[in-house]
Amino acid sequence: MKEISVAIDSIREIRVGRNTELFRATENCITDVQDECAFSIIHGDDYESLDLIAQTPDDANIWVTGLMALSSGHKADCQPSGSQSLATLRERWLESVFDEADISGSGYISDKCAVRLIRQISGRLHLNRVKHRVKMVGVTRGFTNYLLCDECCLFDVTHRCVCHEMNHPFAHYFIAASYNTYLVEDQLKGPSSSDGYLSALKRSCRFIEIDVWEPCEADGESEPMIFHGSKPTSKLALSAALNTINEVAFERTRYPLFIRLELHLSVKWQLVLVDMLTSTLAGRLYRPDEDPVDWIDGELSCIPKGKRLKAMDEKSGEVSEEDESVEVAENKVTTEQRKTDRRIVLCKQLSDLMCPWAMSVALKKLASASCGEFSSRRHVLSLSESDCLRMLHTYASEFTQVTKDFVTRVTPNSIRVSEPSSLKRLAGLRHRLDETEPKSSLRDDFLIF
Repeated sequence: MKEISVAIDSIREIRVGRNTELFRATENCITDVQDECAFSIIHGDDYESLDLIAQTPDDANIWVTGLMALSSGHKADCQPSGSQSLATLRERWLESVFDEADISGSGYISDKCAVRLIRQISGRLHLNRVKHRVKMVGVTRGFTNYLLCDECCLFDVTHRCVCHEMNHPFAHYFIAASYNTYLVEDQLKGPSSSDGYLSALKRSCRFIEIDVWEPCEADGESEPMIFHGSKPTSKLALSAALNTINEVAFERTRYPLFIRLELHLSVKWQLVLVDMLTSTLAGRLYRPDEDPVDWIDGELSCIPKGKRLKAMDEKSGEVSEEDESVEVAENKVTTEQRKTDRRIVLCKQLSDLMCPWAMSVALKKLASASCGEFSSRRHVLSLSESDCLRMLHTYASEFTQVTKDFVTRVTPNSIRVSEPSSLKRLAGLRHRLDETEPKSSLRDDFLIF
């Protein structure tokens, strides 16, 4: 058997099937070989042909793919000859044949002319097969374009932008909210990371949380830190979170972003927090004394939400330390614990930044909302998942009416570490709950309407 070697750099073309003179001349002699098993290597300056037959079509495909990769030097260029530029001898010949048939020079030929030309080039093809292939040219693409056109599209093209009335009170909308946004895994030992805010905001979340604590100067910390104080989680620098919020807060939507601040800071660090909020968020920071109450005019605004002083003329005052992990999520606060609620001194500068018409109040009894104890213009009702389900099953109609009047926020139970119950959240949606928060801000999908 004669051994033939072909240098890789001398390969000009890889042809699939019986597309050389030798193959066509021996077509009648070799009838038991599939066309898919045959391929040819065109090599050298004289474009010599090395015709090969593999045992199976799969083997031939492997050889063709490998030879194309080696000869081209780039995997991205490993495509059949017909998809590359008109550079090979065969393609140049086909171009000249087409130009001869295109008498008008328009770049197009008729169906009949195309069938006749193909039959001249490859006489072994059946006439009906050629006619069918010519007839089907462009059918798939044309039918696809027809299905995707505006007239045939199942999706209403007018809904590509927000088509609903967006000038109603907040209580009339479902709001995508997150719980402990900074935790990227579970609520017990998950790390704190700015990726939590990045993921939430890229999913159009409009309610995020910042649990901010004083830095531990012994550990070299020089700014307020974000972490879950009652759980062994890692810490996140406040500046990193604020920079992420400022960069992507309005990348997906223009509507206002609520930033719930859970404070565990002395007055000294509260002033640092004020400076960081005003310097980082700058013009996007909602200022109650200057900006309008109408939220439609507050698009592209970051609205801080937290404790406020009762008397506006006070320079500072005591407020209860807002720790929702105890007050709402666990829902196990005893009478003795309420008597010894931790309190912090709140400075006026930080109090003035807090939104006056989104003050959180815990909803323990429906009568508190219906008897006028709370104002729909000032308060956001907050309740745990357990309380929510209890009210849904016991006072369904009354609870639905309350959610029509108030923005209502439901937080998940702490016994569910990472996976929230979608069915329980959907039960709340049937009764118009405005903010239903998944347990994990990164793993779970937000409720976006």
